[in-house]
Amino acid sequence: MLSGLEPERSVLVGRAVANQTFVEALIASQGLTELCFFVGEVRELTQIEKLAKRAPEGIRIRSRNLLELPEAIEAAAIDVLHVPDLGERVPAAIRLRNRHARHPLPVTAQIHSLSYTNSPHIYRELILAKPAPHDAIFCSTASGRLVVENYLEHAVETLSHHGLRAQRPDLSTLEVPLGVDAQALRGGDRGRGRDRLGLPDAAFVALSIGRFTEYDKMDLFPLLTAFSEHVKRAPDPSYLVLAGASQGTRTAKMAELWAQGLGIASNLRVLVDFPEDLKADLLAAADLFVAPTDNPQETFGLSVVEAMAAGLPIVASDFDGYRDTVNDQATIRIPTRWNSDLEYLSEMAPLLYQRPLHLYLGQSVEVDVSAMRAAFDTLSANGNRRRQMAEAAGAHAARYDWSNVMPRYLEAWRSLRGRAATSEYVGAQAPCPMPFKRLFSHYPSSWGDPERRVVPAPGAEKMRKGRFHYPIYPELRVAFDTGAAAAALRLAKEGIEVRALIAKMQDRGLALWRAESLVAWLIKHALLVDEPQESIAEAPT
Repeated sequence: MLSGLEPERSVLVGRAVANQTFVEALIASQGLTELCFFVGEVRELTQIEKLAKRAPEGIRIRSRNLLELPEAIEAAAIDVLHVPDLGERVPAAIRLRNRHARHPLPVTAQIHSLSYTNSPHIYRELILAKPAPHDAIFCSTASGRLVVENYLEHAVETLSHHGLRAQRPDLSTLEVPLGVDAQALRGGDRGRGRDRLGLPDAAFVALSIGRFTEYDKMDLFPLLTAFSEHVKRAPDPSYLVLAGASQGTRTAKMAELWAQGLGIASNLRVLVDFPEDLKADLLAAADLFVAPTDNPQETFGLSVVEAMAAGLPIVASDFDGYRDTVNDQATIRIPTRWNSDLEYLSEMAPLLYQRPLHLYLGQSVEVDVSAMRAAFDTLSANGNRRRQMAEAAGAHAARYDWSNVMPRYLEAWRSLRGRAATSEYVGAQAPCPMPFKRLFSHYPSSWGDPERRVVPAPGAEKMRKGRFHYPIYPELRVAFDTGAAAAALRLAKEGIEVRALIAKMQDRGLALWRAESLVAWLIKHALLVDEPQESIAEAPT
């Protein structure tokens, strides 16, 4: 799979959590014999090494540089190529497969947020890349799947409008959810969580976990308004806990100031950038979970599934992926209304920055404040109802436990492999998406001459003999190492043409791109220099 791992942080959010837990569940599933990560940067290797150490017996964890992917495709060393996020890399992966695969190879991808303005481009490129019938997009919800189908339909219309013969590609959109570790989420301690928050044991506590950003998550002011109205009516103390990752906004501080204005400052607890290992205790400390999302960037609602897994009743907006993630037995759904036809934003979207665009989108979505307040009133006053909903939540969340979800991914991959095995489709060749020489041919003074004769520089003598290690950037070591560099310098000892040196390095097992990269690097660093003219012996007459 293409690595989707991100640098480890004490606080993880959204897509990063989904990708990390997906990989961990895949390794633990024992449904694979080998998992190979194709990494784009050296910094990802540390996490892969840690995963490999925790892997059970019977599965091999490997890493290769992304530049080695064409070789692996040509050698049929991959059964399925999975991309953890449906973006520009998916059409690129399909093009690469079409160019290099000698046998049908499924390419799959996972959706996350679907509302960003590069999305129409991605689906147009996806169609132009010519996906195969055995390729698939994993959609975490039915709502998300419908968005994908709408995008594909829109892409066909757009391409056809511009005179291109386009049709909906014959790839599958499979509805398979994301997952959680239900057991870990049920392992919190109520007393410890309440002590951490300074909450009385008998109090009614509502919890909301989500990024602190009104731009592309949710507006907290309607939630605070609804809760303040509930506090006025509630006979017993009620508290609202807001927890989440900072997103470079003043949202958390604004929420605290607004709570003061509403007279509920003492009823509010705010935790910014809380550590991941505190989450289970936060969930255990709560009596219900509230998620009034108002933004189309939300496709699944991982925090809501985590709350259900912890056995919490849910109060959630009836919007986007939440509509599919929750069920009526465990949830009070808060009606939403989109109070704008969005025509103006649809036209301006490609020019706007993503954050203000999504702020405008979210601000046009009403989450019914009265219904939210009524839900707080009902659940705070009815412990039996909360217990019934909590039981239903835990039962419903079981379907999202990785032990139940990951087999669905494995079965889908097996099915796609079976479809590929009976397919004659290898791939339709497409023009290279980034022909650098064609695009930038006018940049250098000239292009290198393959007939240019070079020799090792005097300073390269030690390296040629293998005693001196010239610094090579870590990212370059996938192409060549000091051993290959020393070998090339030895081959050039008596003077040699550049193309002949490249060919000799190929004879030694280096792929063409590696050999070219090596020789170009040696010349760049003046380890290979032009052969002095006087050293060339004249041919006898």
